[in-house]
Amino acid sequence: MSTYFGVGVVQRLASLALIPAFSFFITPAEMGVLAVLLAIEALLLVLFDGALTSASVPYYFGRSRSTSERTISRVFIISAVVSAISGFIIYGLIELTWNLWTTVPKPSPLILAIVVVGALTQRMNIFAQQMYRNREQARAFAVMSLSRTAALLVVSLILVGVFHLGLLGIVLGRLLASIVSGFRELKSLVRPALRPHSESSLEPLTPLLFLALPLLVQQLATWARSFADKIVLSNLVPAADVGLYFTAALSGTSLSLIVVSFDSSFVTWYYNKRYKKLSDVHEITKIVSRVYIGCLGILCVFTMLSCPEIYFLIFKGGISAAGNIAPFTLAAQYLGAAMAFAGRVLVVHGRARVIPSLGVVGIVVGLSAMIPLVGTFGVAAAASGAAITFLIVIVGGWAVVRRIEPPDFSLFQSLATTALLGVFAMIIYRYGEPFVLSSMGLRLAAAALCVLAIAVIVGPTAWRKGFALFTSKLRGQSRSS
Repeated sequence: MSTYFGVGVVQRLASLALIPAFSFFITPAEMGVLAVLLAIEALLLVLFDGALTSASVPYYFGRSRSTSERTISRVFIISAVVSAISGFIIYGLIELTWNLWTTVPKPSPLILAIVVVGALTQRMNIFAQQMYRNREQARAFAVMSLSRTAALLVVSLILVGVFHLGLLGIVLGRLLASIVSGFRELKSLVRPALRPHSESSLEPLTPLLFLALPLLVQQLATWARSFADKIVLSNLVPAADVGLYFTAALSGTSLSLIVVSFDSSFVTWYYNKRYKKLSDVHEITKIVSRVYIGCLGILCVFTMLSCPEIYFLIFKGGISAAGNIAPFTLAAQYLGAAMAFAGRVLVVHGRARVIPSLGVVGIVVGLSAMIPLVGTFGVAAAASGAAITFLIVIVGGWAVVRRIEPPDFSLFQSLATTALLGVFAMIIYRYGEPFVLSSMGLRLAAAALCVLAIAVIVGPTAWRKGFALFTSKLRGQSRSS
């Protein structure tokens, strides 16, 4: 599990690390356009995949390996063909309707086409990565993921930094990197479906599709929680301000990517244990969730503490002011971390459709509240939409899980830690002057109090059990190697 987690974090943080470099070659307004393009790409990735990648995990462990791999491979081939055909239609719709749903300048048709094709090729990468996780082939997973990351870094920097292609170079670099690793894995994805077999051994595709449907709605709700605020904001403020908020949100996005990487690694273990009905799964999950959420809160504190200095150093010009807004996005994204634990319980019990319902309510309420707040307080209030959305989702999810079984995560811990982070974010917004001793001293004192409070909220028993669980896992890995 640690291999998948570590590689996932490296892969995602590397792509985020390119944004500061891009700020030296594109304007703040172009950064705002890039924010909208990445939101479109993420939505297309969800639509093209149809949640089949996520659905393959419980399906894979619920059947024999040969049967599940053959069925998953057949579904991948069919969905890839359907996605390729629908990509042409989607491109036309984006080209024709751009000015109807955003006020940022429309990029060239070539850039839009590359975004659509890039989403198709990235989908192959994600599907192949999940199959490696299912088969527990950590080395192949690491080679594929890190090769794509290396190609993305090198190609993007050459296209943008050397050839000065701007937005075109950014999206083209993403496409070429996904092609390098995606097509290399295509053979392993389609081979199980092409192996000789008797017709009677073919399983129907509908069980996998039924698993994917509620997960698709859940992923659409997740996309809306992560990206809809930028689309709405692009209709309220100029493109340069959208770029400022997008830059500020990178800190929150990096946190959410760590959460996604942990979830992708932990979910395979969790479903495997739950379907085998092992007695200790609840106790282990409770310890992991409590320590993980606590560590995540402490990580947020230290990241927020240094945001003004980090943004001042790595971003060009006025866009470095995003460092004072970034802590709000971190506090908002933290709320979504514990929801992953509730989501897994609901999937096991066939209640996953509850999460999108809560998400829709949260998104509508959050974005509705964000619009007047941005009009009154400016771009700094844009993170309020995500915070309100996550608050509704996590409270509602906890209430539903509680009716099924005792929750594996603490609602009090999540809400109390979020409140601490929100207060700390306001201190940084007001007094976050980079490299000013009085500001740094005040922030350091506030950070120390936050860390102490989070450690108390987690509790010494949870810390001790979590450390024992972690060390036993390390000893088991060393003996197996």
